[in-house]
Amino acid sequence: MPMPSPEYSIIDNKELSQFELRDMGPDANLLSFATYALQGNIYSIPHVETDPARRGEGFADLLMEGILDFCEVSDRRIMPICSFAREHMHLRPHRQHLQA
Repeated sequence: MPMPSPEYSIIDNKELSQFELRDMGPDANLLSFATYALQGNIYSIPHVETDPARRGEGFADLLMEGILDFCEVSDRRIMPICSFAREHMHLRPHRQHLQA
């Protein structure tokens, strides 16, 4: 599994209600995103998507790990609605306490 890298940044695009994984290049290309709805302290994640040209490179996992790290430090939880988010959580028992 890829580890967070200084080559990428994860931002909360509140205007679009999505977390975004972007590269740190001059164009800050969008590599992967996860849409969300926030209710109280719970992020419902209905959709995770990666740029089709970049699929298979681990960007969606990297994004999910960043979201989980954010939830860990901000006392928030995730309700994984999409199958990718559910599977990501399922494969990480040490992160189950973050699931709503």
